[in-house]
Amino acid sequence: MHIEDLLAFVAVAEEGSLSEAARRLNHLQSNMTAKIKKLEAHYNAQLFFRSRSGMKLTQKGEVLFKQYKQLLLKWEETETIMQGFEPTLQIGAMESAAAVRLTDGLRSFHELHPHVPIRLQTGTTDAMVEKVCSGDINLAFVTGPINDKQVISEKIWTEEMVLIGNGVSKKDDWKELLEGKSIIVFSYGCFYRSHMESLYQRYHLRLGETIEVGALETLVKCADSGLGITLMPRKVADRFGIKDTAIVPEEYRYLETHLITRKNYTLSQTEQNFLSIIYSLK
Repeated sequence: MHIEDLLAFVAVAEEGSLSEAARRLNHLQSNMTAKIKKLEAHYNAQLFFRSRSGMKLTQKGEVLFKQYKQLLLKWEETETIMQGFEPTLQIGAMESAAAVRLTDGLRSFHELHPHVPIRLQTGTTDAMVEKVCSGDINLAFVTGPINDKQVISEKIWTEEMVLIGNGVSKKDDWKELLEGKSIIVFSYGCFYRSHMESLYQRYHLRLGETIEVGALETLVKCADSGLGITLMPRKVADRFGIKDTAIVPEEYRYLETHLITRKNYTLSQTEQNFLSIIYSLK
């Protein structure tokens, strides 16, 4: 098995197309087809479902994709080290954690290791778990209990959650504050969203419209302008200068943020250096 075969398989899996994968790797499509057939013969298994709409991984293909992604990441790291460069720091985080908790750590890390490239991806908890499992990133900071058996998690800090919205601090009864109101949230897979929806369901409150946004700053500003109410860490409110906040019931007031990695993954020295800075800032 050659590294080119691994690269071809991963490219087809990610692109969902032989032609796009061939273009990405600057190969002939016939060469890509031959490499995939070679792998299927080697493992005696069908790795892709083929249709007019493209290539989709089979169950065994999904398993192989996760393994090959990890192998390629380690290979790329090895190539980087042997060429005299430090490996890239690849991490993921929910937007709130990235904006409030990680900026100081990343700044300190960059000051100490100015030549190390930093790759930060943000997204929902579900998206970050998926990227860690696939090997796209090695570390991520996410909120909520993590039930995926492919990852291990460690509680890193606890956030106090508050309601943000125009005029919320003027309401004495939080139930009255939430009843029938629109909520402003990130897409599905965001733990803050499911946490807030759970609050409505538990106390049998009527939910108004659900407004989805894609960026933390947009979410906070929409809530502050009166378009609806959102649930965010108090540190986020403080970072954006939001004074109009309200507390939620005790059982919904605190959420834990976890550091997750893949099972059996060994941290690189670069990642250990970064985490030592994060721990010192807790």
